[in-house]
Amino acid sequence: MLMDMHSSSNNGRFLCRIWSIYRRGFFIFVLSTQLLCRLKEMGPRILIDSWSKDSGHLAMLPEAWLPYLHIWFISLDCGLPVSELSPYNEPVTGLRFSSDAKFIQTGESGKIQANLVGDYLKPYARLRYFPDERRNCYTLSVEKDRRYLIRAGFLYGNYDGLNSNPIFDLHLGPNLWATIDLQKFVNGTMEEIIHIPTSSSLQVCLVKTGTTTPLISALELRPLDNRSYPTKSGSLKLFIRIYLNKTDGFLR
Repeated sequence: MLMDMHSSSNNGRFLCRIWSIYRRGFFIFVLSTQLLCRLKEMGPRILIDSWSKDSGHLAMLPEAWLPYLHIWFISLDCGLPVSELSPYNEPVTGLRFSSDAKFIQTGESGKIQANLVGDYLKPYARLRYFPDERRNCYTLSVEKDRRYLIRAGFLYGNYDGLNSNPIFDLHLGPNLWATIDLQKFVNGTMEEIIHIPTSSSLQVCLVKTGTTTPLISALELRPLDNRSYPTKSGSLKLFIRIYLNKTDGFLR
């Protein structure tokens, strides 16, 4: 079981979605329940103080379909050289990643230190860094008015041998999405947002704010059912993700 919480301006409440996935015979059942949650602090812990059910959905998929679900995904291995195999199936998650070369015209390819490669998923072994321009943008083709989950991953990995972890801004179009502080998150970090594009083109931009060099390791888009995470306006940024039971593998 997995619970996502996305920030909202709804009277201090959060949109929470609980996912339960289980197998019966040759079918996979996915139960999605959406709640409006209110949080309460108790010492060092944050608890869900109250909630109300907002909506719920049940989907049944033939197990044989699972390898093909990623065909609607955009999964970019940023900085993957054009000389290497692309697309490829990531060996741990099974997701199909492609080089980002067709989606951006600037930046250089880098590789994290060799002794770190085995500690991360394959897309994080490479990165694209931007030493020249102040603002560098990926341009992605999307479906207008379709709800998307957008995920960006960042890992410095001392790719340049300078031990200079960067700080920079991440923009969604012209708007600030997050400040990426790899001096604080030395083992890498990830940002997620749920967003509805107002056109058929979407830009994700890395913006230099100081003397250090922006970079990105992976960029992923997942189309969602438009009934998921409804909001009156604006986007929903991931607040917290809680795994409610043990899992032996990576969740996609």
